Amino acid sequence: AIAVRTAFVVAMLVDGENNSFAALQWDESNGFVVESRDTEILRDAGGVVRARKVHPALYDTERFMVSGCGVSYLLPIFNDAIGADDVEQIRHSLFDSGNLLNPYRSTSVAIERRTAFLPLRED
Repeated sequence: AIAVRTAFVVAMLVDGENNSFAALQWDESNGFVVESRDTEILRDAGGVVRARKVHPALYDTERFMVSGCGVSYLLPIFNDAIGADDVEQIRHSLFDSGNLLNPYRSTSVAIERRTAFLPLRED
């Protein structure tokens, strides 16, 4: 099952879905399904990404990091996420000479463009 999800994520990268994420969904009729989602669905009307809730068992709020339970859950996903054949594909796409000619779409620049500051009021 992990290999299927891994293959899906690698296929997303190969297809150029670098501004997307894979979501594992479950419902009564289909069971678990892996779907590609665009990160735009995480943004509000102003383009700001709002924090999403995480199950309390997966995050340690005192240490501000993944909990032991979260590590146990995520470790198999991280360990099996990319194999040697996947790395070869990433190497070819990351070091594609076309990357020298096409502008990089910086997330930081996009965020900066959407950030607005309110003028200071003098009372």
